[in-house]
Order: sequence, then structure tokens, then C-alpha cells
Amino acid sequence: MIDFKKIDNLVKYCIVKIFRIKDPVYIDDGIESAEKIIEKYSEENEVDSLLKKFNSINSDNAFNHFLYVIRKRRARRRFYYSINIAAILIVALFLFSPEKSTTTIVNKKALTKVDDVLLITENGESYTTSGDIKVSNYEIKASQKRPVELESSRIELQKTPEQLNTLVTPRGIRQQLTLSDGTVIWINSQSRLSFPTEFNDSARVVSLTGEAYFDVTESRKPFIVKLQTGEVTVYGTSFNVNSYDNSPISAVWLYTGSVKVSTTEEETMLKPGYNVRIDNATSLMSSQIANRNESPDWIRGMIEFYEEPLSGAFDVLQRWYGITYELSDDVKDLEVTMIISDKTSIEDLLELLELTQKVDVKRKNDTVIITKNLN
Repeated sequence: MIDFKKIDNLVKYCIVKIFRIKDPVYIDDGIESAEKIIEKYSEENEVDSLLKKFNSINSDNAFNHFLYVIRKRRARRRFYYSINIAAILIVALFLFSPEKSTTTIVNKKALTKVDDVLLITENGESYTTSGDIKVSNYEIKASQKRPVELESSRIELQKTPEQLNTLVTPRGIRQQLTLSDGTVIWINSQSRLSFPTEFNDSARVVSLTGEAYFDVTESRKPFIVKLQTGEVTVYGTSFNVNSYDNSPISAVWLYTGSVKVSTTEEETMLKPGYNVRIDNATSLMSSQIANRNESPDWIRGMIEFYEEPLSGAFDVLQRWYGITYELSDDVKDLEVTMIISDKTSIEDLLELLELTQKVDVKRKNDTVIITKNLN
């Protein structure tokens, strides 16, 4: 099994090394390969020492210097053979200087001005909102709540079930919500969560379309998350659910406690530290797979892709940045490995993709168009 924690540490080391040398681009000019770096610096004490050095680096200056070197030598296509690891690492640079957590996170690196979080109450009233959103004493309290008239197209998209409130996050925004029982939910971009103001006596039931992370308050009453093709039942635990409209797969990741995942075809008790995928067409489940991290990457302000097809990566990135995309058929299956964060701008990401993956990138308004570079 791949030790992703060790890789994270080694990534930090590699960044230190890259920015302490005169010319970080050319491996064939004497820079150690990634394999040699990993072999040489796999000792925990050595990594710990290097991380202390890393913490003293001004990441903004380091990043600007790296881009300067790339742009200066861009005309010479020798990059293609040596910059892949550097491109991954420089994008990862921003992981280790996160901003303070807030209850409404707006991706300021998005291409366009993002919409506000939308709250539709059980009474049919609609508000745009941000900041703290909590349910207590039979009332939804939001620090910034403004009445709004919905466009007819948006009303059709976000119909609210009877006696339920619905919170809708647009692309580029993540929102925290505290329910009446104390359960805390992080709702990812372009998602919709329906929930009651107060739970009934038998169960705590919410409905999700999109992605959310749940830290459920322990109770004798089960907490149930209804999905498009199944449901997740827990009593007190932390887990992540991904179930977007038009996606062929839903997935559940368990971090602590235990959950029961069930569909019309089968059910399973998920073990802590594992995840399971659901085929939305057949309602069948995969076998349990070990989690890569101890919590979802997106609630920590980052996204990780490991040998992900470019089409799959951009399905996620379009929600992260608030963009649309078009990929030619010959690049859809191109595998990419990268780690990005809220501090990674779409411009920098697209430039690094173009430099490392032999693709041409164009932007038309808010649409990113990627085709194969035939040169």
C-alpha cells in the first residue's frame, strides 16, 4: 500500500530542495531525480529537520521565483522531460500555509464572481446567506441573511421538499451548517442539503445531492443521509458523502465510528478508515477501499488527484473554480497527479498543465478548452 503520509512529507522536502538551488528545472543538469530524493530522504529524522527549514520559507516569493524560471525557459521545450515532478510539487506548495477556517469559504481564485449560498426555508422563503448558519430553538440563525426572489429556472432546480429547509452552495463556495442536534456539516461546492428545523422522535434524516462531510452528534436516534440511490445510517461518527447529480458513482468515506451504507440491492457496514462506491445505475457497491487521508481533502482547502483521468479531474475542478470546460477526445484519459489548494489560481494551474502534459489550453470567457499539443 502506498504510504501517502510519507509522500506528503517528501513533497515538502522536495519543495525545500527546489527553491534552494540555482536552477531547479533541469534534472539532466544535475538535479536529483524524484526516486533518488525519496531514497535518500526517507528517514523520519531527516524529513523532520527539513520540514523545519520549510516552515521558514516565504512561499509567495518561492512560487514567484519558480514561475519566473519556468517562463524564462519556456521556449526551450526541455521542460517536458524534467518538470513533471516540479509542477506537481509547486502546486502542492500552497497546502502548507492554509488560511484560518471560516464557516463560509469562498474560492477567491475562481474565474468569475461566484453566487451566494442560497437558503430556502420550510415555509418557502428564500435568502442568500453566509457566515454562521445554525439551527436552534426551532429557528435557522444566519449571521448574514438577505431575502431574495428566485429566478424561475433556479426555483425549478432547487425545489424544497415539504417541511424541509434546503441549503444550496454554488460553484466555488463551501459552507458549514450546524443542525439542531449539534451535528456539524461541511457542504462542498455545487451541493444541496435538505434538513428539518427539528428532528422527529424516531430518526434524524437529511437528504444530500452533491458532497458533504458530517460530524454527527451521538444519539440513540439514528442519523440518516438519503442519497439518489441509497442511504447512509449512523449514530455518531464522522464521514464524507459524494453523490452529485448526473454522476455515475456515489461514494461514502468513513473516518470514525461506523456507518451502514444501503441501496435497493445490498448493504454493508463500513469500517473506519475505509470507503465504498455505489454504481448509481445498478445500485451495486464496490468492495471497501482504504482511505488515503484522515479527513476529506476539500474541507482542508485542497484537492488531491492521483493518476486521475483529466476528465475526472475537471469534473471536480469546475466546481472548485466555478468554470466550465471542454476536452478533446485525445486528452480526456490523460492521467494527472496534482495537489492544489484555495491559493492555487486557475491561471497558474492551467499554465502548469500546459507545460507538463503536452496540451494546449485556451480560455473563452469562463470556459477552459484543452486540446492535444501536436508539436
